[in-house]
Amino acid sequence: MIDSHPALVAVSPQAPVTDYYLGDDSYHNGAFMLAARFNMYQGFKPRGDEPTTPPPALPFDYGTPDGYDFYLSLGTLANADERYFKHAQPYWEMNVKNNTYNDFWQAPLGLEISQERQPAVMLVGGWYDAEDAQGLFREHSSWTRTRRPPAI
Repeated sequence: MIDSHPALVAVSPQAPVTDYYLGDDSYHNGAFMLAARFNMYQGFKPRGDEPTTPPPALPFDYGTPDGYDFYLSLGTLANADERYFKHAQPYWEMNVKNNTYNDFWQAPLGLEISQERQPAVMLVGGWYDAEDAQGLFREHSSWTRTRRPPAI
């Protein structure tokens, strides 16, 4: 939709992430969502330059049925990177390195979208996906920005 073909008349981003830090998927007003982020980033891999079929998702073996015990035994967040991500998960590193509402999170989210865009835009977020909806309602009455993941 940012640089769309003139024939495109409508787009509908589904539950777009509007703010990873304040009330969205990574932090909830400063509280890091450790279990949710750790679990997601186990199977979430950055895309390469060329389209490919993703490898099958393999369930992560926590080694215990007790999640509290797993994270307590983990120790610091740096241990997660050393033991499990092996410094190959840039999204995890992005979250851990920016653990305050710093310039990284406060910077404009990316490409500005002109109000004169050709396609109509309908944002879709639901109350079930409350984090994303909060960001939409708090920040903008219309879609004006998008965040791209860090370059790999």
